[in-house]
Amino acid sequence: MSSDSVLLLPVIIPGAAAVAVFVCAAFIPSRGLALALSISSLIAGAFFTQTWNIPCALFSGMLHLDPFAELCALFCFAISSVALLAAPSYFKRMNLEFGEEYYAFILAAAAGMAVMVAANDLMVLFVNLELVSIATYVMCGMNRNSMKSTESALKYFVNGAAASAFMLFGIALVFGTTGSTDMAFIAGQIHGGNAGLSMPLFSLALVLIAVGFFFKLGLFPFHGWLPDVYEGAPTPVSGFMAAGVRVVAGLAFIRIVISLLGPGLGGFTRVAWWIAVITMTIGNVGALRQNNVKRMLGYSSIAHAGYLLIGFTALSSTNLLGAEAILYYLLSYSLMTLGIFIFVGQVEGSAESNLGFDAYRGLGLRQPLVGLLASILLLSLTGIPPFAGFWGKFSLFSAAIHNGFIGLAVIGALNSVVSAYYYFRLMVNMYMQTPGNDQKNVAYASAPLVTFALALCAALTIWFGIGPFSLTSIVPSVNSLWASIGNSVAVFTH
Repeated sequence: MSSDSVLLLPVIIPGAAAVAVFVCAAFIPSRGLALALSISSLIAGAFFTQTWNIPCALFSGMLHLDPFAELCALFCFAISSVALLAAPSYFKRMNLEFGEEYYAFILAAAAGMAVMVAANDLMVLFVNLELVSIATYVMCGMNRNSMKSTESALKYFVNGAAASAFMLFGIALVFGTTGSTDMAFIAGQIHGGNAGLSMPLFSLALVLIAVGFFFKLGLFPFHGWLPDVYEGAPTPVSGFMAAGVRVVAGLAFIRIVISLLGPGLGGFTRVAWWIAVITMTIGNVGALRQNNVKRMLGYSSIAHAGYLLIGFTALSSTNLLGAEAILYYLLSYSLMTLGIFIFVGQVEGSAESNLGFDAYRGLGLRQPLVGLLASILLLSLTGIPPFAGFWGKFSLFSAAIHNGFIGLAVIGALNSVVSAYYYFRLMVNMYMQTPGNDQKNVAYASAPLVTFALALCAALTIWFGIGPFSLTSIVPSVNSLWASIGNSVAVFTH
């Protein structure tokens, strides 16, 4: 096997496993076999990501494999594995007549996400973003007995189609102005001061690409349907979208911003400042008004997208604090939000019942372990120390202050205080409210895989906060990203 083939194994293995699961579903339908094959392929893919530790380029520079891509791909596989573990119990309790195709779509999305975080070509990035998106569209509408699920799939498809249109038009304009879709070549043209480059047209192209990513991240003003999508989709799919699809879009956007907006971060920063403030505020105010927990988490994720944009506002070509904060926050957020969606999925009853806050009354007293794990995740999402969520927000606000955006950091901190109301509202119901006579224990006792997945998310949230994995652990990955981009740009400017 050639060295290039070995380097591609983290993508080839889950991609091939997705095809195998589809075939097995047709001839040997077995959810157990599909789950085992899926988890095994993701573990194998994660194992071979270690070959990306030494920076190198593949396919004439279309892929840049480096420690940044290695760390991000590893997390993509981990999030996908947890999403798979949480699904069987949910399918069974909801009496859904599918299962195997869910695993195949998760694997296909995982392969696409692994390529996205290493993509150094705009078309490679776009094609794999579409692969991830299409798999998610289908999963949103898998509950064919639910009109809300169908609505969720349709709204997410329309939203995604708009994002794709903006992004593809932007890429076409980039190609028209620079003659390439290679991000290193394009950055070289910008840094090298190419006199023939039409900056107004090129700036419009970057705006369109950014709009496409803003759709995917759920930023203002493209956030409107996100709570509807999260509410209607099967809960494990909602968790995967929040923790996987949106997070990997943010990871890919880091590479684009650093590569293409380096000299022009000033203009981007001014726009990002206002969008971050509006997004945070809309997300938190919207969450305060919700009585449906899934919709509350949908608005909460909008607020977290606003926090994330603080890091992009604080990006600087001379200081890595912003990039480090973004990466740490994305990885931490993915664990917290996936874990809490797993928790909500196990409380949810058939026919979309048990989605209100009242369904959680007394849960922490009836199910002490489950209540403890959920409380850890809720405290972390709020930003309470010493959990990962606190250090994620602290790193974002610190980066903003370090780059002179004190007002933005203050607004972010105030929004974080507001978010405590709706997160603590859930905990108050769990521990301080009397359960109704008609309430039943949540189906955790018969779902060991779900308990393991929830415990894993909570344990990693603690480990990220106080364990050996901290903000300093990801600095080499960010440094490698910055160095690889800088080296590539240097090739095209000399």
